Amino acid sequence: MKLLLPLILVGVILCIVLFIAGLISPSRSHVWQRLSGRWFRKAEDQSDESGGRVGDMARDAFRLTRRATEKSADSGREIHEKLPKGRSDKQDR
Repeated sequence: MKLLLPLILVGVILCIVLFIAGLISPSRSHVWQRLSGRWFRKAEDQSDESGGRVGDMARDAFRLTRRATEKSADSGREIHEKLPKGRSDKQDR
């Protein structure tokens, strides 16, 4: 249980950062999402190798956190695409 609370906090912070990155810079959020996904997949594999309930709980927690960060980055990019593009007054003339 001591592992889960810091993991939840890291996951929430990462979700917020990736969502904002998706809004501001979609290309950069892809890179950050790939890096965090790689880290969480590695942690999933390592926790899956450790036996028992603790290993299963850790694997599921890492998987849940990875999926949440992926969805938050995707949501930020989707909202970025829906935002109106800025246009200058010179185009109207």
